[in-house]
Amino acid sequence: VKQESEDEEDDEETKGKKFTPVAFHAECISRIEKHLGVTLVKQSRASFSSADKSTKVLCAVSRYHERAKRYWFAFHPHQDAFLTSADRAFVAFGCGDAETLFLIPFAEFKPWLSHFSKTEKPDRFYWHVKIRGSGKTYWMTTLAGTKDFDIAKYKI
Repeated sequence: VKQESEDEEDDEETKGKKFTPVAFHAECISRIEKHLGVTLVKQSRASFSSADKSTKVLCAVSRYHERAKRYWFAFHPHQDAFLTSADRAFVAFGCGDAETLFLIPFAEFKPWLSHFSKTEKPDRFYWHVKIRGSGKTYWMTTLAGTKDFDIAKYKI
């Protein structure tokens, strides 16, 4: 999962503006380690795994996009491959800060990808993961005509 500052933001959000990247991965990973009861080793900016590679976590963070009223992330095929190779795999989405953190088992998240919008370029593609909500109600928005995914139960 890529942060909006590293890649194109949601196509309707970009209009030539550049934003200061948000970076609270360390705080999110600390909370995830406590929740899972495992120590995670950084593999890349957003990829983490246990020493024996049996547990893998992809941790993405986003600022709140005021105009669109949501958090935005991109999920890439190489991230899918990273998570697929683990016995226990999770995607984590930090929304605005480490206190609003969702930890979703990858086996549950992967089938959702077909319900997200996708950007396709000649040399690559990625899915748009969009989260809306506040308080106790959060959901991932999907393509028109499909039901959004309630993710409140994944908040840690």
